[in-house]
Amino acid sequence: MKRCYIAPVASSGVGIASLVGLPIRYHNHISAYPSIPETEQALGGLLVYFMLENDDSPNANTNQNIEVVSGIQGFAAYLTGDGDSTKRHLLGDFIDITGCDGKCLRDFRVSPNGKLEVILLCPLTMEKAEGMLETAESTGVATLELLFQFFAAYPAGKAWQKTNRYDPVFNLQVPKLVVEGWVAHWSSAREEVQEIPNVPAEVYRDYVEAVRAANIGAPRASVSMSRRALQSALKQKGAKTENLHDQIEELAASGHLTQATKSLAHGIRYFGNFGAHPANDILEDVRLEDAKLSLQVLRKVLKEMYGPARAK
Repeated sequence: MKRCYIAPVASSGVGIASLVGLPIRYHNHISAYPSIPETEQALGGLLVYFMLENDDSPNANTNQNIEVVSGIQGFAAYLTGDGDSTKRHLLGDFIDITGCDGKCLRDFRVSPNGKLEVILLCPLTMEKAEGMLETAESTGVATLELLFQFFAAYPAGKAWQKTNRYDPVFNLQVPKLVVEGWVAHWSSAREEVQEIPNVPAEVYRDYVEAVRAANIGAPRASVSMSRRALQSALKQKGAKTENLHDQIEELAASGHLTQATKSLAHGIRYFGNFGAHPANDILEDVRLEDAKLSLQVLRKVLKEMYGPARAK
């Protein structure tokens, strides 16, 4: 395993200031290094570019290919402490999002003077992001550790090629101001608790809990609480039946829900049923986007149920 400690440097790359790792060399002419945009970050987590370059340096006296035969895997973490007291705080595993637009085929063979660029996303919760920020605020920097792993054939295409495992590790010193910008950017994607006039306290508490669950990356808990908030509101408005489907139909028939909002309420019921009935649900399919959609729908339903024209 090769490890590289670096300080932040500016990179013109694609016109975006980046933190760039000092390349780690393999076979005298293969360079591996990461690049992290300082400002143009993804909303869902830490965006990292992993580069593999074939320099074909004259000093290497070689003209060989290298071909990645596995995906680029790894994780990101931040470090605290020094020496033997150093602790690693895992941010998350990398997900390869290169070519997600489906517009191009990928060639993992890197010929002389060629380069392979892989775009990786490390999804992370706000709790972990804020932990990294606390470290940066106390020391002025956050030490970000990036570990990559991949298998590659070298020299690719030759009868004597071998498949080798590569484990480059980079430690980047990220300035506090950069970390602050990242966390502010990630926070902008969070759900905000909105005031909904006239909503009973017990219903509003369930709604707030659903928002908080979504913001810590717990979509299953969020949709379950959205369902609970909806059912509490329906009962408060006079629903007599016990089944949520029937309660929605009952309130629509009594005029508390329009036909359009009734359909939206059934959407919340559908997602919420995943968490309410674990024996026969498909809870693993619930994503954060589903939780946020459920919250948007829940707010619309509650505003209609407790709006000035309907509040009692």
